[in-house]
Amino acid sequence: SEMCIETGIGRRQWSRDGEALHHLIDPRVGRPGQSPWRIVTVAAPTCAQADVAAKVAWLRGDDGPPWIERRHLAARFQSLEGAIVLAGDWPAVRSAA
Repeated sequence: SEMCIETGIGRRQWSRDGEALHHLIDPRVGRPGQSPWRIVTVAAPTCAQADVAAKVAWLRGDDGPPWIERRHLAARFQSLEGAIVLAGDWPAVRSAA
């Protein structure tokens, strides 16, 4: 069974000295990252895998969807403007409800 984890900038966000900050830190620069995605939701075999994949896919920006597909995972990306991009076999991932 697949586990889904969602990450994005909507929940953990704050402002310091007029600058919008969030919890998704780009390890290349040690500061909050930039991405075209508001929310990334990933389905993976475990919660830990889904959590890491969602964060990495968000930080990879435009390369997030192909990066997910190269790892044979499924994801739903919501852009800052609200557009939805699906990666992998997302439509086949259904909740049990």
